[in-house]
Amino acid sequence: MRREVNSMIIALVPKEEKADSTKNFRPISYCNMVYKCITKVIANRLKGVLPDVISLHQSAFVQGRKISNNVLLAHELVRNYHKHRVTPRCAIKIDLMKAFDSLNWDFVLNSLDAMGIPSTFLKRIRGCITSSYFFVAINGSLASYFAGQKGLRQGDSLSPYMFVIAIEVFSNLLNATAEEGKVGYHPRCKSIKLTHLCFADDLFLFTNGSKVSLLAILDVLSTFYNWSGLKLNPEKSEIFMGGINEEGIIDLVNCSGFKKGTLPVRYLGIPLVSGKLSLKNCKALMERIVKRIRSWSVKHLSYACRVQLINSVLFSMANYWCSHFILPKKVIKLVQQKYRSFLWKSLEQHTGGGNVSWETVCLPKAEGRLGIKDLTLWNKKATGIGLEARTHKLLQSLT
Repeated sequence: MRREVNSMIIALVPKEEKADSTKNFRPISYCNMVYKCITKVIANRLKGVLPDVISLHQSAFVQGRKISNNVLLAHELVRNYHKHRVTPRCAIKIDLMKAFDSLNWDFVLNSLDAMGIPSTFLKRIRGCITSSYFFVAINGSLASYFAGQKGLRQGDSLSPYMFVIAIEVFSNLLNATAEEGKVGYHPRCKSIKLTHLCFADDLFLFTNGSKVSLLAILDVLSTFYNWSGLKLNPEKSEIFMGGINEEGIIDLVNCSGFKKGTLPVRYLGIPLVSGKLSLKNCKALMERIVKRIRSWSVKHLSYACRVQLINSVLFSMANYWCSHFILPKKVIKLVQQKYRSFLWKSLEQHTGGGNVSWETVCLPKAEGRLGIKDLTLWNKKATGIGLEARTHKLLQSLT
């Protein structure tokens, strides 16, 4: 592919506030329009094949699969981790170091070839991946270009699918190791042969908590690194254990080099808890809503604008949580208090009453009201919709 078509500008986006080192920045590639059109056509043809070749352990970028599948299954598996008298078990949250930026091109292309991708189609993918050139944007000006040697560009339509295919090799490798008996299954996982969950580069591994199984998993990760270039980051990886005595916990932590994790832990934006979801577990949701309202409070927004922001932005924040769990009543009450304060006073919190009762505000626009959704009712409906969809899919698979 010509350099003019496959040249891109890299912008460094901070992963967190006050980022002070290069590892805390995410490189985003701005592709030109011609290249985007080419890769979009290729990606659209490729994504139709993925459901047939990607295992059910992966949910990201595969048609017909949802992020909620991973969240709910992971939440169910970490239940009772706080109890001592349970069967030994272990969950490992894996962090891959610079995952998209370190993936080996030959590994991806060989994986596509092994999947049976036609040579002509594979040649087009190879041209898109291996002929890339980059310009780095520094303080608004472009530095000299350089040729890419590895990694996938975040911003490229092909990148998500290439990464999913690469992770599928790890998935098959880990499953084969479990089939050989080297990795013991987590309680309630043997019948369905579940060893891990993947959503892009978010890996959650589950095992029986034995040292033999942990060593086998580390060996699989090492082999996968040698093949793909995707390296384990022990500093950010965590291990969670249940039903294991203190001596066994210390042994597993020292053996793995991972941090000893404690629940709740954030997984795909949702806290995983071993018991019932509480107000404390939903603190992250409240903080996000308050932070967003504070950014708007300094602006002179009309009532119509505030209603639109509640319905589009603030509601979407709560909706993601509502679609997975029945939230505690206290949480829903506090969230709706924030909505009400922002609507009437453009503040995150105020002590005065509203001009109209909140029940009236939540009535449909067809009845002359504002149409803001009642979170209590919506929470029940959203979880019901998810349950209905999963039940329907299960019945389809049985027929």
